Amino acid sequence: MCIFEEKGGGVKQKEARVMILNRKINKRVKLVSSFMNIFLVLAVLVVLFPLSTPSVKATTIFYVDWEIYDTQSYNDETFILYGDLIIHDGGSLTIDNCIIEMTRQDPEEGWNITVVGGGEFSVLNNSLITTNSTNPDPYTFKVQSGGSLTIQSSTVENMA
Repeated sequence: MCIFEEKGGGVKQKEARVMILNRKINKRVKLVSSFMNIFLVLAVLVVLFPLSTPSVKATTIFYVDWEIYDTQSYNDETFILYGDLIIHDGGSLTIDNCIIEMTRQDPEEGWNITVVGGGEFSVLNNSLITTNSTNPDPYTFKVQSGGSLTIQSSTVENMA
């Protein structure tokens, strides 16, 4: 508040303008504060209740044969094989919701998935065994005598 008066009410007009500007600033500060509160609430909700829970898909690339001699189990992963998959006697491979993509560097070479006698291969729950889209040539799937293959709720495609 000003204790001086100018001629023509100049100080009172300035005070009135300052008060109007202060009100406008206060309204804008409240508006920004409201938006910040809404944003904070939305951010907390997204953290507590995500819209979707994406499954993490790790990708492993084998440039040589993938040979299984022991028990191995994988969930939600992608495997790209430039060589063969061989599950040896005593080896066990279980894939659950996984992708195995057979591919090759040399178009003259074939590739194979082989379960040797005494080996076990389980393909479970929406797993996919396929070839890559740029080279959809078939691969060979062999289960030797004494080998075990289980396929449940999964897809095997482009197989010879």
